[in-house]
Amino acid sequence: MLTTIIYRSHICDNVSIKSLESMVAEANVKNSQEDVSGILLFNGTHFFQLLEGPEEKVEEIYRHICADPRHHNLVELLRDHGPTRRFGKIGMELFDLRDFDRDEVLQVVLDKGTTKYQLIYDD
Repeated sequence: MLTTIIYRSHICDNVSIKSLESMVAEANVKNSQEDVSGILLFNGTHFFQLLEGPEEKVEEIYRHICADPRHHNLVELLRDHGPTRRFGKIGMELFDLRDFDRDEVLQVVLDKGTTKYQLIYDD
């Protein structure tokens, strides 16, 4: 059984937005090693992240995220368990929402999902 955690948070004013790419690259390596996958949406001020994988690994990574001083006002939105991944084997991928047209961003994110869940999205 896999665990999914979704949260949102606010970036701290003293954090360089340019540093996000290296942060995500490091998270991608660590998450891949721990068999955790996820996506990180960012709109310039807020993060929205989905993490999924083995419960103990997701919990460990989430504890580190909660303690990270680069963001604040973290709110857990969902904690769920399921038999399969929603986002395949992506270690971590950043979607900077400022780079996408509002009408296309949802489809771009959904396209990263597994085929099983894409069928549900099209209903």
